[in-house]
Amino acid sequence: MKHTCSISDSKALNIFKKIGNFLETDEAHQQVLGIISEMKLKEVFERYQHIIESNWSGPCGIFFEENYKSILDFYKENIPKYTGENFPPQNISEFSDKANLFVNVGKNPNVRSVDNYLRKFENLDLCFDLNTNKLIVCEYDRIYFTSKTYHKVDSFVRLDVLRLFNFKSISSIENIHEFYCWIGVEHLIRYISELITVEEFASGIIAAMKKNLSHFIESWVNPKLNTDENKMFVFPPDFYSKDEIIDYFIKNSDNFDEMIDSNILENLLDPQNKNNTYLKSVLEDGISINHLSKEQFFDLVVAFNGKFEIGGYSKLNNKEKLSVAFDYFDDYDQFKLENINPDPAPLSILREFYTEDEIFELAKENIRQVIKMIEESDEDYKMDNLVLCLRDGDRKKRVRFVYNPTDENRTLRISEKQLAELKAEFIPMLEKIQDKICYKFNNMLSSFDPLINTPEGFHKAIIKTNSSTTFGDLFKLLDWYPKNINVLVCADMTKDFSYKIESCSLLSDLINVYKVDTKITLLLPEKFDGFYKENKDKISILLNQMFGDNAEVLLSGFEEHTEKIKSVCSRTNNSSRDLLFNFEFIK
Repeated sequence: MKHTCSISDSKALNIFKKIGNFLETDEAHQQVLGIISEMKLKEVFERYQHIIESNWSGPCGIFFEENYKSILDFYKENIPKYTGENFPPQNISEFSDKANLFVNVGKNPNVRSVDNYLRKFENLDLCFDLNTNKLIVCEYDRIYFTSKTYHKVDSFVRLDVLRLFNFKSISSIENIHEFYCWIGVEHLIRYISELITVEEFASGIIAAMKKNLSHFIESWVNPKLNTDENKMFVFPPDFYSKDEIIDYFIKNSDNFDEMIDSNILENLLDPQNKNNTYLKSVLEDGISINHLSKEQFFDLVVAFNGKFEIGGYSKLNNKEKLSVAFDYFDDYDQFKLENINPDPAPLSILREFYTEDEIFELAKENIRQVIKMIEESDEDYKMDNLVLCLRDGDRKKRVRFVYNPTDENRTLRISEKQLAELKAEFIPMLEKIQDKICYKFNNMLSSFDPLINTPEGFHKAIIKTNSSTTFGDLFKLLDWYPKNINVLVCADMTKDFSYKIESCSLLSDLINVYKVDTKITLLLPEKFDGFYKENKDKISILLNQMFGDNAEVLLSGFEEHTEKIKSVCSRTNNSSRDLLFNFEFIK
């Protein structure tokens, strides 16, 4: 995002001036001294400075006094000399190579101890706090899947800071050697080696911050210099207008999603986060029905479960909320006409507008709809089983919802009275369509309990092999099972044929024992063409022996069977569609 204000009269310029003036003060110097004192860098290097120049091929070298050496003495003797205007020295690369050889992390335990200590500074920045006008140490992190950087202090996100010094340059032994010529890093080595005082080291850090501040000013004035520098995750939101912030953080759906996925938005708006005052006030105003897209609206309402207030929505009653949300729902029928697959709405959103009794009525309407579709046509009705008709006064819209078998919002706890309502209404309707319900019989012999001894148990066993059946749970709830049933048996490969027939024999025995009126359809793939033509009569005789006249063999790709296959497959697909809701009877 690019700033739109003129630098000459922008808020940013005033902030840059304030920071620049602050860095010239004794207060800034004292704050840096305090931070250096807390870091205890000199103390750590002094404690672990001694190393032994020896190796496994000549271990006796440890007994030679000349091999007992100091890291700090090495730095004193070998660091390139500071030459003022001619800095950095020409031999800087030579120093880095030599230093890495002598101060060897992999070889010397004491060096590793120092290196491990330095690692704690790897994700830290020295920043200017725009709220307190002080220097603070912030932890920085990146938004998941992006290069955007944000800061935090004590787990709270801070965007109202400006990074002035990155500690990564001194977060390892190798980094200190590699970035030696950087202002601040060179001062560190000279400080721990007692070539300069701690005050001079602090002055070096401040010099580095001044240089970075100049870079930020240049990037602000000429944003084309670095496209990443013109984003609010680099410059504080205080630099921008309210409209710019809303455009960047809210209307930009990618940034908004990133903030949600990374929990940054939740952190920013957390009441315990007392920082980011200006940004928080703008976001609270911007998170309203005037700015949110459909996806953003559902994310905030559902994902955060009312944790954050949505302007123009959160303070409304349920009826008023429905009127507002109604426009966010996609019209399923309209999208279907346009051959567009709309994004489904989360089922939990219904609890924003409806009572438990009203949702129960929607669930009943969903069952009626599915039964009606099965009754009226053998056509595959695709996602229509996941559609509810929502009404707002005279307005009506059919909306597709997300189906997730584990979604707790699917389960409706019903009373004995409500159960009686379901039985009275739906058992007669199910009796009318029972001949259209078709289950796919899987070749899992173990799915049948050999001790099944009731017709109910038979149906449960069939349903068990069809875990996604539409009516499995409903049959159990209503304590009703079809008097007849259609079963599709698919032999996908020639070698499966005998196994499928053996499975069918078990099915046949159960049918004969429990007198369930069952029609069996054996579907063979097109590659069975030769096998089917040679053994058609034999297969028919075998199946008739098992099931009587209620058995049929269909060959895929065989013109005479095309319509029958289409019909039975559609009925199987429809019978495996799930209802949006299931029910739990509370006694």
